[in-house]
Amino acid sequence: MSDGKYGEEGCISRRAALGALLAGGGVLGMASGMPAGTVRAAGAAGQGAASSAQAMMDALQRVLAAEEGMMLARESGMAAVNSAGVACADAVDAHTLGVFADPLRDQSQQLQQALEQAAQRGRALRLPPGEVVAGDVVLQTRAPVRIIGSVASRLTCRAGARHLLQVRGAPQVQLHGVHVDGRQQQPDDEAGLITLLDVADAQVAGCIIDGANGHGLRLERAGGVLAGNRIRNVAQSAVFALDCRSLQVTHNDIAECGNGGILVWQSAKRHDGALVAHNRIRRIRADAGGTGQNGNGVNVFRGAGVRVVENDIAECAYSAVRNNSGDDVLIARNLCRRLGEVAIFVEFSFVNAVVSGNLVDGAVSGISITNMKEGGRRAVVSGNIVRDLVPKRGLPGEEGYGIAAEADTTIIGNVVERAAICGIALGWGPYLRNVVASGNVVRACPVGVAVSVVKGVGRAGVVGNMFEQVKLAVAGFDHARRVTGELLGARRLPAHLLLSANSRG
Repeated sequence: MSDGKYGEEGCISRRAALGALLAGGGVLGMASGMPAGTVRAAGAAGQGAASSAQAMMDALQRVLAAEEGMMLARESGMAAVNSAGVACADAVDAHTLGVFADPLRDQSQQLQQALEQAAQRGRALRLPPGEVVAGDVVLQTRAPVRIIGSVASRLTCRAGARHLLQVRGAPQVQLHGVHVDGRQQQPDDEAGLITLLDVADAQVAGCIIDGANGHGLRLERAGGVLAGNRIRNVAQSAVFALDCRSLQVTHNDIAECGNGGILVWQSAKRHDGALVAHNRIRRIRADAGGTGQNGNGVNVFRGAGVRVVENDIAECAYSAVRNNSGDDVLIARNLCRRLGEVAIFVEFSFVNAVVSGNLVDGAVSGISITNMKEGGRRAVVSGNIVRDLVPKRGLPGEEGYGIAAEADTTIIGNVVERAAICGIALGWGPYLRNVVASGNVVRACPVGVAVSVVKGVGRAGVVGNMFEQVKLAVAGFDHARRVTGELLGARRLPAHLLLSANSRG
């Protein structure tokens, strides 16, 4: 089986090679393209020394990790992976162009020349087994650039390099099964270990990026698909997409990032069209501090038409999903757990947002639709489950709520349980206009619905909700301060407030 065949059969055959590896057989070598004698020698060493056996197990884990990445990418249905076999069929081996595995030698120039020659021939470059050290490799070309890795190959960024590889202007860039180690990269907040600029069709599939002192993947003015990759231990974000169009970021495994998971940004408000789906994101810090620009699993900034759906996001310093000024955004069916601030934040000058079917379990607050003052308005918040919301930073009124909204928003059919301050908040101070909470279940919260009653606010409706284990079902607030008693069943209500068909158990 060739390196270019990434189907399920190949993955199974490699798993089956475990016994052969430990026994000193050559099955793994034949499956991965390594010489059978090399594997037999490794197997014999494994029988003779515990340390060699552990080394072989580590090697096998790398094999399986790479294959699992390819399987994820294949299952995502992207064309890039479907074309991987074709790419490998016409690949040229890097050693024939002067690139050899040698961890002690900088091969930046050789790698750049090999990539240029392969691109000119219209062929992919297949990396050799072993470690190739390079850095600041820059390609500016109008030809497609294709790099094929193997389970035994690794690209290591040389010490002091700003990035490992930068490609500008190519109509297509394919990276398949490439293992990149960027731990020696020069620290740079703006640089990407792999940087793709003005690439219409970027296809990065089944790759491993382990360590980067900037961003893992940085794309500018690019499109394409990033699927089935594993990105860990990066100083900034795993993926930074700036001014891109219709980029698909799917089925990636992301963890241990210093300031962000997936960033979908535009330098001005305009259509973006990205799809961020089926990713697993864990342990995102906010090393650079700030008030929310860092520390998010998925961060959309100014981009319109972005869909963030069915991601599994946990342990972020701030939000699982944060949309800042992005219009026409869909945030749906995400699993959001153990967050350090608002789990799902839609803020600033956004227009049109749907937040639907998400599960929030453990955060400071649940879902926020805010910044009417900045033009933020028009949203639907429906069918979400939000629970276990506990303040941490001691900012009165800003924490411990389940769902909050300010302008032109319906909050319908949600379940909120165990919020430290209130289940649902309608408005904040003077910022309230046309917000309705209907058909929701609110349990085990001090206040079921907190509604702003500041002079001059717009209309609010609380209709057909069920409250259980609450001290007050509906109460009036002036910012964080409660200024009324129970309004449910009260004889006189604020003129702007409609209460109807609610029940309290």
